[in-house]
Amino acid sequence: MLIVLIVVALIFAVAGNLLWKKANKLDPASKKNKFKFWVQNQLGAIISAIAFLPLVFLILTDKNIDGKQKGILGAIAGAALLLELEQELILIHHQLSNTQRKLKEWMT
Repeated sequence: MLIVLIVVALIFAVAGNLLWKKANKLDPASKKNKFKFWVQNQLGAIISAIAFLPLVFLILTDKNIDGKQKGILGAIAGAALLLELEQELILIHHQLSNTQRKLKEWMT
Protein backbone atom coordinates (compact mmCIF):
# COMPACT_ATOMS: atom_id res chain seq x y z
CA MET A 1 0.00 0.00 0.00
CA LEU A 2 2.82 2.43 0.82
CA ILE A 3 4.48 1.74 -2.52
CA VAL A 4 1.24 2.82 -4.25
CA LEU A 5 1.24 6.05 -2.19
CA ILE A 6 4.87 6.70 -3.13
CA VAL A 7 4.10 6.17 -6.82
CA VAL A 8 1.03 8.43 -6.61
CA ALA A 9 3.08 11.12 -4.85
CA LEU A 10 5.74 10.82 -7.57
CA ILE A 11 3.15 11.16 -10.33
CA PHE A 12 1.65 14.25 -8.70
CA ALA A 13 5.11 15.74 -8.07
CA VAL A 14 6.18 15.22 -11.68
CA ALA A 15 2.89 16.62 -13.01
CA GLY A 16 3.12 19.63 -10.72
CA ASN A 17 6.74 20.18 -11.66
CA LEU A 18 5.92 20.11 -15.39
CA LEU A 19 3.02 22.52 -14.89
CA TRP A 20 5.25 24.84 -12.84
CA LYS A 21 7.91 24.83 -15.58
CA LYS A 22 5.27 25.66 -18.20
CA ALA A 23 3.86 28.48 -16.04
CA ASN A 24 7.36 29.83 -15.45
CA LYS A 25 7.98 29.92 -19.21
CA LEU A 26 4.71 31.77 -19.82
CA ASP A 27 5.31 34.27 -16.99
CA PRO A 28 9.02 34.32 -16.11
CA ALA A 29 10.27 35.69 -12.82
CA SER A 30 11.55 39.24 -12.57
CA LYS A 31 15.25 39.55 -11.76
CA LYS A 32 14.66 42.71 -9.69
CA ASN A 33 14.01 40.77 -6.47
CA LYS A 34 16.78 38.15 -6.29
CA PHE A 35 15.13 35.99 -3.58
CA LYS A 36 11.75 35.90 -5.34
CA PHE A 37 13.51 35.11 -8.62
CA TRP A 38 15.39 32.18 -7.02
CA VAL A 39 12.27 30.80 -5.30
CA GLN A 40 10.16 31.03 -8.43
CA ASN A 41 12.80 29.24 -10.50
CA GLN A 42 13.52 26.54 -7.90
CA LEU A 43 10.01 25.92 -6.64
CA GLY A 44 9.78 22.56 -8.43
CA ALA A 45 12.71 21.20 -6.40
CA ILE A 46 11.42 22.77 -3.20
CA ILE A 47 7.98 21.19 -3.58
CA SER A 48 9.52 17.82 -4.43
CA ALA A 49 11.48 17.90 -1.21
CA ILE A 50 8.39 18.96 0.73
CA ALA A 51 6.42 16.10 -0.84
CA PHE A 52 8.90 13.27 -0.30
CA LEU A 53 11.03 14.03 2.75
CA PRO A 54 8.15 13.70 5.25
CA LEU A 55 7.13 10.45 3.58
CA VAL A 56 10.65 9.05 3.93
CA PHE A 57 10.76 10.25 7.56
CA LEU A 58 7.42 8.57 8.36
CA ILE A 59 8.53 5.32 6.77
CA LEU A 60 11.81 5.25 8.66
CA THR A 61 10.27 6.14 12.05
CA ASP A 62 7.22 3.84 11.88
CA LYS A 63 7.47 1.19 14.61
CA ASN A 64 4.95 -1.12 12.90
CA ILE A 65 7.21 -1.77 9.91
CA ASP A 66 10.10 -4.22 10.27
CA GLY A 67 13.65 -3.29 9.29
CA LYS A 68 13.63 -5.02 5.91
CA GLN A 69 10.39 -3.33 4.85
CA LYS A 70 11.69 0.04 6.08
CA GLY A 71 14.77 -0.42 3.94
CA ILE A 72 12.78 -1.32 0.85
CA LEU A 73 10.17 1.44 1.29
CA GLY A 74 12.79 4.01 2.25
CA ALA A 75 14.86 3.14 -0.82
CA ILE A 76 11.81 3.41 -3.09
CA ALA A 77 10.79 6.77 -1.62
CA GLY A 78 14.38 8.02 -1.75
CA ALA A 79 14.72 6.91 -5.36
CA ALA A 80 11.47 8.69 -6.23
CA LEU A 81 12.78 11.87 -4.59
CA LEU A 82 16.08 11.61 -6.45
CA LEU A 83 14.27 10.97 -9.73
CA GLU A 84 12.21 14.11 -9.24
CA LEU A 85 15.20 16.20 -8.18
CA GLU A 86 17.21 14.91 -11.13
CA GLN A 87 14.77 16.64 -13.47
CA GLU A 88 15.41 19.90 -11.63
CA LEU A 89 19.18 19.44 -11.79
CA ILE A 90 19.01 18.84 -15.54
CA LEU A 91 17.01 22.05 -15.94
CA ILE A 92 19.48 24.00 -13.78
CA HIS A 93 22.42 22.61 -15.79
CA HIS A 94 20.70 23.64 -19.02
CA GLN A 95 20.10 27.17 -17.68
CA LEU A 96 23.74 27.48 -16.55
CA SER A 97 24.97 26.30 -19.95
CA ASN A 98 22.84 28.94 -21.67
CA THR A 99 24.13 31.62 -19.29
CA GLN A 100 27.75 30.61 -19.91
CA ARG A 101 27.17 30.68 -23.66
CA LYS A 102 25.63 34.16 -23.46
CA LEU A 103 28.51 35.42 -21.31
CA LYS A 104 31.06 34.10 -23.80
CA GLU A 105 29.19 35.77 -26.67
CA TRP A 106 29.01 39.02 -24.74
CA MET A 107 32.73 38.96 -23.88
CA THR A 108 33.83 38.38 -27.49
